[in-house]
Amino acid sequence: MRSNGLIKFLTACLSLPAATLFYVRLVFLSRALGKKILIYASPYGQLGNRLILFLHFIQYCDKKDVIFLFPAFSEYSDHFASFRDGLVPGYPKLPSSSLFDSSNWKKYSFYIRVLAAIQSRLRCIPGFCVNHLPFFEYSDSTNNESAVSNYSDKIEFLDSEKFEAKIRGKRIIALFGWRFRMKNFVIDPEAKRSILEYLAPNSETISKSDRLLFSYRESFDRIVAVHHRRKDYRIWLNGKFYFESELIRKRMNELRSELNSQGFRKILFLIFSDEKGEDYSVPGASVLLAQGSMVEDLYCMSRCDLILGPPSTFSGWASYSGEVPILHLYSAEDPVRLNLFRKIEVWNGVEIPLVSGEKFIL
Repeated sequence: MRSNGLIKFLTACLSLPAATLFYVRLVFLSRALGKKILIYASPYGQLGNRLILFLHFIQYCDKKDVIFLFPAFSEYSDHFASFRDGLVPGYPKLPSSSLFDSSNWKKYSFYIRVLAAIQSRLRCIPGFCVNHLPFFEYSDSTNNESAVSNYSDKIEFLDSEKFEAKIRGKRIIALFGWRFRMKNFVIDPEAKRSILEYLAPNSETISKSDRLLFSYRESFDRIVAVHHRRKDYRIWLNGKFYFESELIRKRMNELRSELNSQGFRKILFLIFSDEKGEDYSVPGASVLLAQGSMVEDLYCMSRCDLILGPPSTFSGWASYSGEVPILHLYSAEDPVRLNLFRKIEVWNGVEIPLVSGEKFIL
């Protein structure tokens, strides 16, 4: 273990000249543009998580007139219309600069971590005031020892005076973690439309999904997206939201009965799952397994009539972006009723009650 620590330390030292040059270039660019530069430097979660983070940082940029860089989103950028120009994903539209070339940002993200590590060491030097540096690094991870650390009292609100005080006087702000939110979440329809246009999939993804859904609409009068997250949910929160396919089928059957009572007879359950081969058959309804890419599935889900599944940012984004009523299953006993489905209008974190009495923020 000590040898690993030594190797990391030596690597950081060897990278310091390049990291310092990168830092200086960012500072000069910030001064030239007259704006702070926020860099989200942590590849947290998957597509749903990163879209939720993007949503909040865009609202923050619009309010504070700052630049946001999201190098971790490059993993998905080819599927989004706004990020196919060879530049690192960010907001607003970035000026053309070799500094923003997406091919560089894998090492640039490493430089950010080197700078953060160096800055933390500088705090130990007597008489040296880190506050004089234009670089600021902050992580929301305040309870790393707990298996569940995402509690509601630990959200970092970007539009709070507390956060503003932390970054005052700083030009380059590097952020790590998950719980960054806008407390005063913008619900204006025009602002939402603008953000969703900026975060829209590319035309190929939209066309492919639309053609598929159009063919379904010709045969069915209700299309229900069933999001059955399995692989990582076996261990996430000790399997709290991992449900076997048999239970999902029962809930689907309940929903079929509910829809039948409202006069809907031609029902399609479209299954979105990260594992194949499960039986989702339901008497009196058709069942198909979605076969698209992650982005295609997300867009397709956002065009369904209802969404059913365990709590997830993936299905949550589909509900928010497509204004589709959703019902999250929090336990095996949760009933499925049409009057329980709700559209997600504001995403300041879905609070999930835990056995401990605390609440996990999704």
